[in-house]
Amino acid sequence: MARNGFQVTPLLETRLQTIEELCLTDPRWGEVYAPLGRLARVGETIYRTKLADVLEAIAQNGSADRTATPSWDACSHLVGCP
Repeated sequence: MARNGFQVTPLLETRLQTIEELCLTDPRWGEVYAPLGRLARVGETIYRTKLADVLEAIAQNGSADRTATPSWDACSHLVGCP
């Protein structure tokens, strides 16, 4: 789901509107939830490729291998973040 994407639902669109400023000003959030410079809209697809890379590395190497992917450092903040 992270790599292949998932469609924005009406509920997700409503939730994104509550954090619009964050999505438009923080590049980590923006690349996921506002990739076109605006919030993703109902029916559009959101991709979480960095998360997919981390999850794939964990699946292949176990959670102890924090060097398994170059994006680990960039994504290690994922707890509570996109």
